[in-house]
Amino acid sequence: EVFAVIALGGSIVLLWMAFGMFRSLPKLSMDVGEVQSKGQGHVLAGITMSLANPYWVLWWATIGLGYVLYCRQFGIAGIAFFFSGHILADFLWYGFVSLAMAKGRHLLSDFLYRALIGVCAGALVFFSGYFIYTGSVATIWPMFGISNQLLSGLALTIATTILIKMKKFKYNSVTLLPMVVMLF
Repeated sequence: EVFAVIALGGSIVLLWMAFGMFRSLPKLSMDVGEVQSKGQGHVLAGITMSLANPYWVLWWATIGLGYVLYCRQFGIAGIAFFFSGHILADFLWYGFVSLAMAKGRHLLSDFLYRALIGVCAGALVFFSGYFIYTGSVATIWPMFGISNQLLSGLALTIATTILIKMKKFKYNSVTLLPMVVMLF
């Protein structure tokens, strides 16, 4: 069956990712040295790094494509709402992560950072074993969908709140309408 092949392939990829994470644990460090920035080209560099990331390509070739195909039933507006909500959620999430790393790096020790990466790698091994054991991604697929939709809704809610606090009311429709679609 096709789902068994997908589950086996997915479990192999998860094991490969976990192995890489476990292998990198001894040399992981929160110290990135002195960062010199001219303030130009950060967005382009981020876009380039995203496009070069094999996990990004893999996500869009599998899960992302599934969402786009599902959204086709709502026409071009459905695809546009999904895509804009997803991209906005990515932008807000990665903005939060970079701000947290820049401002809160001293709060996380190297030991705690390695432990966190080890736990995440262990979770990948668990899900890999789950896929091999069940031979199906059917039970976990709805969880990915729900978590993606909730993350998008949360990001859009935060963006709407920020726009309201900044008194940029004319831009509220950009985030408010997709937020309603994602959450309801």
